[in-house]
Amino acid sequence: MDFDQIFFYFILYSFLGFILETFYRSFLIRKLAYPGFLYGPYCPIYGFGLISLLIFLVPLKGGLWLFLPAAFLLTSGLEYVTSYLLEKLLGIRLWDYKEKKININGRVSLEFSIYWTVLSFLFVYFIHPFFQAIPEYLNSISILSILKYILIPILFIDFIFSVNKAIFTRKEISALSLVLAEMDNLKDNAGERIENLKADYEELLSKLIKANRNLLSYRISSTKFPKVIQVIKDARKNMNFMKWFKED
Repeated sequence: MDFDQIFFYFILYSFLGFILETFYRSFLIRKLAYPGFLYGPYCPIYGFGLISLLIFLVPLKGGLWLFLPAAFLLTSGLEYVTSYLLEKLLGIRLWDYKEKKININGRVSLEFSIYWTVLSFLFVYFIHPFFQAIPEYLNSISILSILKYILIPILFIDFIFSVNKAIFTRKEISALSLVLAEMDNLKDNAGERIENLKADYEELLSKLIKANRNLLSYRISSTKFPKVIQVIKDARKNMNFMKWFKED
């Protein structure tokens, strides 16, 4: 395979992978889902992955006893490495298998590795042979090389914008996390301050009522001390209310 053919397969299988991911994710949540983080209708991980299968697994087509273990190890390794790089470089995680029974750091799981092995078998033996004649036909009518010059700039621009979006989103998430942490800290401090103020208020009310108990019991004329008596009465009511609320 020359570069033009490899690039064609990369675009084709990235697009088919996009369709597969869209169908699978939409089926899981019962509504249309857009897979990946690129803007265009393609998933490059499928393009790179399937090109790798063509390079490493096609020579093993002669024996399934060697092909299937190799497909299992190759697809699992590609999935793990891709997940690791996306998380470390861009701070994103497009899949997580932690809920699966047998998994490695949530990046690969036994269940999905088996799925990828089966799909690798179908791809190498049936799907790729079906599309294999297309680049030869496009090359014969001088379109294959033209597509390369059109699609490479589109992919590059899409990648730049998508990475920028991922980095910006990561910064937004970090900023929001800091704000939430600060809000929790303020809430904890506010709760402690409110408790302290409540204790001081209860103590002041208690002292006020004790100091003016005689004044209340003898019912000094309200015409002479109307405001003082009203404040003390209100304070006593507040004390009773807070005691009832505290007991409850």
